[in-house]
Order: sequence, then C-alpha cells, then structure tokens
Amino acid sequence: MPQVSLYNDEKIEILLVELSAVLEKHCTLTDFALIVLGNMVTYVIRIRVVLDMRSTLVKSFTDAMYASVPFPDIY
Repeated sequence: MPQVSLYNDEKIEILLVELSAVLEKHCTLTDFALIVLGNMVTYVIRIRVVLDMRSTLVKSFTDAMYASVPFPDIY
C-alpha cells in the first residue's frame, strides 16, 4: 500500500531528477549507487533523528521501500 506523503510530488520529483543527474554524471553503476544512497539514508537518520525514534523510522522507511518495489509473483 502506498504511503501518504507530507510533501508534494513536484518537490519530490525535482530532488529525484537532481540526485539522478549526479549519479549519471559520475557514471554510477547500480550497486555503487545503492551503496551511496544507503549511506546517505544512514547519515540523515543518524544526524537528524533522535535516538529513540530511529527504530520506528527505519522500520517505516524499509516497509515503504519494500512496498514500492514490484516483485514477480512467487506462485
């Protein structure tokens, strides 16, 4: 189920385009891009989220990411 966002689609799209442009500029392979983006997520959580809220935020974030990636039916 999609998560309801507090941010409008236009602002999200602008950041996605800019971040994608940086990855393209550096000819970033998929695995390296995921490492860098994962490190950025970790950094943001460690710097901007109070310690006692981190577990809840990480769970919510990973659930939303898992729900947004299509997987083939196993059956």
